[in-house]
Amino acid sequence: MTPSRFSIKDNKTIFHYKYSELKEFLTRGFEFGDVGLILVSRKDNIFTYRGFGTIDHPFTFITTINMSHNRILDGELLADEEIINSKVFESCANTSYSFWIEDIS
Repeated sequence: MTPSRFSIKDNKTIFHYKYSELKEFLTRGFEFGDVGLILVSRKDNIFTYRGFGTIDHPFTFITTINMSHNRILDGELLADEEIINSKVFESCANTSYSFWIEDIS
């Protein structure tokens, strides 16, 4: 799902979605738990996502994840207008992600 608009309050960007899409997201999430996460807000470089599990690991309760944007690993931070008008979310739907943790100590 791509946010349809955003608002800014107390230096925090809140992303809004179409009611029909959000209703379908929540209905399927509570029933099957396989819809993933949606972007809820951003403050500075901290993004907040809320949602359910995935097809591989479904769960039917809402969880919240906060992620920090790292310019070196993630590239330049998009402006709020670019986030809602970009094709980033659509291209992510058919993409598989993996990550690793390196212990440099």
